[in-house]
Amino acid sequence: MVTVKEVAEKLLKYRTEKKLTQRDAADVLGFSNKTICAIEREKESIRKVTLMKVLLKLEKINE
Repeated sequence: MVTVKEVAEKLLKYRTEKKLTQRDAADVLGFSNKTICAIEREKESIRKVTLMKVLLKLEKINE
């Protein structure tokens, strides 16, 4: 099962490599800035389905 920490680490790595702000990453991935921020802060309230969607988009972009 995917964890918030796992997605947060991948998201931060992606943003750092691409030199993106959270807002830029939100636009590229199709999520709100609030969602991206919450994931990176490892908020446990993020729904698993949202985490999976973010993870899938990150993997697709990195192909």
